[in-house]
Amino acid sequence: YGFTVGGMKGKALLGLPGKVAHALLGSAQPEKLSTLTEDETDRLEPVVRAVLKDLEATWRPLVPVSIQDIELLEDTESAGIAALHAPVYVIGFDVSLPGDPVPITLCYPFATIFESALPPLMRSRFLPKGR
Repeated sequence: YGFTVGGMKGKALLGLPGKVAHALLGSAQPEKLSTLTEDETDRLEPVVRAVLKDLEATWRPLVPVSIQDIELLEDTESAGIAALHAPVYVIGFDVSLPGDPVPITLCYPFATIFESALPPLMRSRFLPKGR
């Protein structure tokens, strides 16, 4: 999923693997991947919106953000969140499903984080003084 992060002046990506999507939809065998149907995509949308609301709340103590323009992306490489060779932050979380853990990823352009989150972080109580 691609989305705009209002308050950080940038775009970001949420990587939700098919296995996780099928598990969230209650698929009996999420390990047997298939392309999501339109109905499944519609049913998954409120779950994704809830996850992104939680992400907004996570950022709130540091930078108030508003996640907007959420869209399902078929090709994340052409999402255009950063220039081709620009650095990005990729943050991974493992979700425990039957079998192996499955990674969910967040991807933010470095410039988005640097310009928006780093200044308040440097002034905050989150970092030790003198660094």
